[in-house]
This record gives sequence, C-alpha cells and structure tokens, in this order.
Amino acid sequence: MSGYLKGMVLLSLLAGAASSVFAEQAVGVHADFLSQGIAYRLLSEKGLGFEAIGRFTFRQRNDTPAYYNFSGALKILKIMNPGRRFRMFLGAGVGLWNVQGKFEGSDHIVYDWESYWQFDNKWGMSSAFIVGADWLIFETGEDNWISVVPELQFGYYSRPGHSYYGDGYYGEPYTIVLPGVGIGMRYVW
Repeated sequence: MSGYLKGMVLLSLLAGAASSVFAEQAVGVHADFLSQGIAYRLLSEKGLGFEAIGRFTFRQRNDTPAYYNFSGALKILKIMNPGRRFRMFLGAGVGLWNVQGKFEGSDHIVYDWESYWQFDNKWGMSSAFIVGADWLIFETGEDNWISVVPELQFGYYSRPGHSYYGDGYYGEPYTIVLPGVGIGMRYVW
C-alpha cells in the first residue's frame, strides 16, 4: 500500500472518530487566498472546530512530463453565536501549495526557447487571520442546512507566478501581504 493511500485511510479514520465528538459537520466548496477546492468542517457544540480545504489537479499530454498542482488549507474556527441562522466566526488558517511544471529560467537572455523553461517542483506557504459569516440560508431537513460562507482575511500569501504560455507554465513564485476575501457554500448537518 502506497504512503499516499495509507495517509488517506488514516485521515478518513481520524475524521470518522472525531465526527462522533463534534456536534456539526459540513461539506462543500470554498475559494479564498489560502486555498480553493472541496471543504470539510467539524465544529463542537460551542462552535469551536476546524475546516480543511483542498484540491489536486493532474495533467498529462503526449510525450511530455506530467504536471500537477496541489493546494490545501487548514483553518481553526470559532463561531461566536452557534445557535443562530446568521453566525459570525473568527479564525486563523495556514495554506500550502505545491506545483510541478515548467518555470521561467533564471537566465532571461536565452536564445533557445526550450532552455528558457525549466521543469521544476516548487511550493509555498500562506497564513491568514479570518473574520467571516456562516449564513444558513436554506433548510433541507431537520438540522440540515445549505449555507453561504463569505470571509474577510488578512494574511501573508504565497503564490506561483502565472505565465501567458498556457497550462503547466509558471513564472517565479511570489509572496505578498494584503487583505483577502473568500466565498464558499456548505451542506451542514
């Protein structure tokens, strides 16, 4: 069994065991400056918990190396008024990204197009403080809701640079400190 598969099985077992302790779970999608993708949240009865967000893309073209892009985030959240439909929360999060692709070479005076791009694996890390809302907008059953989750963030963000030459081509990674925003949708039970 591969290390990746063992990790996924262990994570699933831990999430299953933790879910019996926690009062609320949610699954959905989310996009913010820390990460984008599928979101899973566990909260205690008092509104304290965590949320994990992640995505993975893999591309393979004819006779070229495979490219992948992974990003994930882990957030610690505290919902201030857990018994209401419009709930405010505070939190902090850490995000991580890893990209394998062709990055611009360090020597920009190159006459050979192929030597300008170097196949490389690069990663970065971000962190942010979060203020947000979990607005329960539509009840789908007893204690089951669809919620919208807008967020304001302030953090230190790291990103791979984008290139105009298509998928799998990146500029040098960069970091920036600034306010950010996020939005998501969850199924809460």
